[in-house]
Amino acid sequence: MGCYTQWYMYLQGAELEKEKKRMQAKFLSLKHIIDYYFAIAEKKLPNVRYVESASNYELIGVDEFSDADYLALCRHLACDEVHFTVLLDVLTILSRAHPEAGKYAYVLMRCLIRLRNSKWNYYPIVDLIPDNMQKLSETGFFAEIPK
Repeated sequence: MGCYTQWYMYLQGAELEKEKKRMQAKFLSLKHIIDYYFAIAEKKLPNVRYVESASNYELIGVDEFSDADYLALCRHLACDEVHFTVLLDVLTILSRAHPEAGKYAYVLMRCLIRLRNSKWNYYPIVDLIPDNMQKLSETGFFAEIPK
């Protein structure tokens, strides 16, 4: 039995609708980031079709996005603290039959795989914080938070 439980498994009625809108908002944020990275790389989103396979999407043609491009995109997502489980959740709301949605689903799936399988390449920043934090704290860089 897997550890991942889909976000909608135990929701009903208004609670389900509220969470569905939250997932749609997350997708719109992710879509904006994907569109931005593809635009600055001057590349087109890959054409895909849904198939019953391990990755669920099959390329039609080529994916113009290089490993370095995906690395930059995944680093952005990690910096925004987007965990791969968020991508799993968002993928559940995208229509498999819609060609444009499939393009984003394919890119999100590529990012999900990278973030899940190589998380130490994307989330190591926490280990670097203590030394830098102490130096910044000593200079009065941070305000005191009222209690």
